Amino acid sequence: MILCAINRKEPYLSQLNVLRKSMKRNSPGEVRRFDVLDVGMSREYMVCHRTKMFADAIQDGVEKVAWMDADCIIRKPLEAFWEDVEENTLKILYRPKKKPNRRFQAAVFAFGNGEYVKQLVDEWNEVVQKRPEWYKDQEELYKCWKRHKKHVRLIEMDGAFNDSTFNKDSTIWHSKGHHFKDPRFQKEWKMYRKEAG
Repeated sequence: MILCAINRKEPYLSQLNVLRKSMKRNSPGEVRRFDVLDVGMSREYMVCHRTKMFADAIQDGVEKVAWMDADCIIRKPLEAFWEDVEENTLKILYRPKKKPNRRFQAAVFAFGNGEYVKQLVDEWNEVVQKRPEWYKDQEELYKCWKRHKKHVRLIEMDGAFNDSTFNKDSTIWHSKGHHFKDPRFQKEWKMYRKEAG
C-alpha cells in the first residue's frame, strides 16, 4: 500500500494528480491511500497525520506499507522497490553522515509489517503526536529505528527509488521541492499533468 497526504491547495493538488497518474500508468495494481486534508492544516498537523496513517495501516495488518511525497513521479513498475521489503524491515534512503534529523530522507520509504515493526511504528507515532514539529518525524523515525534495530532490519534504499538527480533509469523521481524546475523533471511532470487533465 502506498500512502500520501497533502494540503487541499495548489501546488499540492497538481502534484498528487501527477503522482496518481504516473502510478496508474507505470504500476497500475498498487493499492493506495491518498488523503487530501483541509486547507490551512499546519505542517505540524501533516507530520502527525503521516505517522498516524502508518500506524493505522500497520495495525490493520497491511503487509507492506510505503510513503511517497506528492512531488514524486513513478517512472517504472514498483516490483523492484517492493521485492526486498520483508517482515520487520524498514527501507529508506539512509545518510549516515548527516545530522540525526536528516539521516533518513523520508520522502519515499517502506515498512515490511511484523511484530517489531508494529512496536517501532506505534512508538514513532506516539512520540510525534506528542511533539509535532516539521522534520521531527524523520528524526524520530531514525531514533526509534535505532532502539529497534536489533529486530527491524534496515534496507538502505537504492537512490533509483528516491532520485533527485533525475537519472533516466530511475524508478522514482523526487523533486524535493527545490528541484521542481529542473527541465528533465518539468518535462515528465507536464506530460503526466496533461494526462491527468
